[in-house]
Amino acid sequence: MSTLDLDQSSIEFHRMIARKDVVGLELLTTAEAVQAHLAAAAKQCTGEVLAVYACGFPSQSVLRGSAERDFGAVARGARMKVCWQHSMIASTRLNWYVDAARGLGAEIRGCDQSPHRFVIYDDVVFFPRDALAEDEPGAVMTRAPAAVEYFRAQHRFYWSGGRPVAAAGAADEADEFIESDLARDIVRLLAQGEKDEVVSRKLGISLRTCRAHVARIMKVLGARSRFQAGVYAARTGLAGDSSRRR
Repeated sequence: MSTLDLDQSSIEFHRMIARKDVVGLELLTTAEAVQAHLAAAAKQCTGEVLAVYACGFPSQSVLRGSAERDFGAVARGARMKVCWQHSMIASTRLNWYVDAARGLGAEIRGCDQSPHRFVIYDDVVFFPRDALAEDEPGAVMTRAPAAVEYFRAQHRFYWSGGRPVAAAGAADEADEFIESDLARDIVRLLAQGEKDEVVSRKLGISLRTCRAHVARIMKVLGARSRFQAGVYAARTGLAGDSSRRR
């Protein structure tokens, strides 16, 4: 998805909303109306749930409502692809959502700030009324092809440039492991140039488990080889004192 394609789609979208008599553009002026139409669209969704969340972190009640609708669609077979703004991804308040979404098979990526916040259920789009340069609360619901394609283009653009989000808490688990006695023993042996077979035998673990741990350590340290991982660990003191050898 190129910036040129996105710009052309944007032109078509703004031409459409500039028309006062456009068919398929419905203003939802109350929170109750918004929630009712969102729930109905999600319940009927069987293909895709596409969303971009930006411009401020939602309240936990709003987030739970969104999760209930969207995860329900995923459970019925819909594919879910969500872009969250980087600043939101960094918040621990999103951890439970990320874990639950990934557990259901949904895909989540972090992206740069988007000019719009929106969600698409198959062929119906919901977006804030402020996209129409209005200050009133509520949302806009539309099935108009030009609008749907515009927001699909928006989603493709940010999705293609986004980065997959790791499972919530993965970084903490990695930090905990890398500081464990087992990890220290492994990197100490790597720093000595020992092969996986020797490491597994000396530490009394299976070769398969040893290799899995080595791969994990290399990833955490950003090393491109086993030996480099050992060197990095030695330089940072992670390998520990040689007197700790078992």
